[in-house]
Amino acid sequence: MNYTILIVDDDMAINDMLVKYLRKNGYITYSAYSGTEALLFLEKQKVNLIILDLMLPGLSGEQVLAEIKKTKNVPVIGLSAKEDSKSKIFLLKNGADDYVTKPFDIEELLARIETILRRIYENQYTSNSLLCCGDLNLDTTGIISIYSQIIENKIELIIEDNGIGFEAAKKQALMKMGVKILGTSAEDPLPTPASRKPRSSPSCWARRPPPKRAWNCC
Repeated sequence: MNYTILIVDDDMAINDMLVKYLRKNGYITYSAYSGTEALLFLEKQKVNLIILDLMLPGLSGEQVLAEIKKTKNVPVIGLSAKEDSKSKIFLLKNGADDYVTKPFDIEELLARIETILRRIYENQYTSNSLLCCGDLNLDTTGIISIYSQIIENKIELIIEDNGIGFEAAKKQALMKMGVKILGTSAEDPLPTPASRKPRSSPSCWARRPPPKRAWNCC
């Protein structure tokens, strides 16, 4: 996957350097030189990550970050000459995923970019198992695993009790658990006891007659 990165920095030398280096490492890059330009760009174009300088003309980096987080869940790396811990803490608490202080090591910045992209887009447990609500992320992998085991157990019980096929048993199990099944209709009803065909049992499962008892006569 070719990740897209927006670089927001009014310093043209730094912006151009990041563009060249990131493109050399396989990234698609875009540049913005002010906070307003960055916000206008993001209204039309989606990106996978933003490198955001804090000391921008017009809207500050902190203001731009707040506007981005109102509508988007894109990761942001803060970039600034501010070295005080208060600036870093403020940025991280208000939605930034990382913070790099100028002057920075380009290799270290690349490693931080790779780490964030891997965590969010490659190791995200698959999009279907991660529920997000604001800053709250819930990994449902374990829940799905338990739920699948419950369904499997119910299917086995239905097959054992009613002698029907796996697919029909699965439909019954899901419907009993309140899951709506697409494609089911009155024209394709589930098997009823009268319509079920007796299944052949393996010889090892065949019922054996009870053993004859020997009665002793007095």
